Amino acid sequence: MVSPVSAAVAAASIRALVPETPPPPLDLIDLVTEVAPAVEARSGLEVGLSELAFVNFSRRSWAERNARSYARTLERVYPQGVPGGAAELGGVLLGTVLAALSPRVLGQYLPGGDGEEPLLVMVGQNLARLADAASAPLPEVARWVLAHELTHRAQFFARPWLLDEVLNPLAEVVRARPATPLDAAQAVLRWLGENRRLGELGPVELVLPPRAQAALERISAVMSVIEGHADWVMRTLPEGVVPGDLELARVVDERRSARGLARLFARVLGLDAKVRQYERGRHFFESIEAQSAGSAALVFASPASLPTLAELEAPERWLERVRSR
Repeated sequence: MVSPVSAAVAAASIRALVPETPPPPLDLIDLVTEVAPAVEARSGLEVGLSELAFVNFSRRSWAERNARSYARTLERVYPQGVPGGAAELGGVLLGTVLAALSPRVLGQYLPGGDGEEPLLVMVGQNLARLADAASAPLPEVARWVLAHELTHRAQFFARPWLLDEVLNPLAEVVRARPATPLDAAQAVLRWLGENRRLGELGPVELVLPPRAQAALERISAVMSVIEGHADWVMRTLPEGVVPGDLELARVVDERRSARGLARLFARVLGLDAKVRQYERGRHFFESIEAQSAGSAALVFASPASLPTLAELEAPERWLERVRSR
């Protein structure tokens, strides 16, 4: 059997589509050393800084590194592979998607695994563009983004089981058979019956059978927790660590909505939902902290402590469940 996606073909596609432009200089060592302790204090999770590599990538380097990471992840969740030729086609599609998204990404934490070391990435060119748009110094923008990505590092380093909470249901989704047209029609009716807008229904929900949709909901809940927690930590750090710049916050929020070709790919891949994950997850953490200070740390106590989608929408239900335990 062949690997589900050819990382080599994806990388070749990226090199053909993304020009190599060196990133502007950025003193990541000093910035990470300053921000990491504040992230640990706020999140209650250890960052593991001594075991973390970090790098200032160009857009092309970011896309190529992600092509390898996605290919390895797909091998894990789809071990049966695909027929010959399909992997190459998948590589072209993956490379094209990553090339389209490369001007959008500010930073990223890559958990590693399967032979790859954990890595915290900053995309300097995009940070500099955001700094210009927000009329802010580049180091201030970098601090904001680092606070978010270092929180992700703390989540996965301090709670190694968290990665399985994403990958295991993802594997279940990948293994699911395609849905029939009747399944798709039922998905639309169910969506509308929950008083949700039809425009929020992504292609993924239309092609998965109900049993796979349950796994997809679990992924969505976990990702909402991961992204919302990082967003909450970033926005609540002391102003001496991360600047309390509302204009910068506005520009960052705008940047999370891709445009043009990137928006098309974002819609197909469900990345539009990621924006809602930031908001839903952040509001959850804001709510539980307002109701019971210190509750945020309990979210990552164990896999059973993670909130469901329903509890994310009604944080008091999660508090009641956790307190009862």
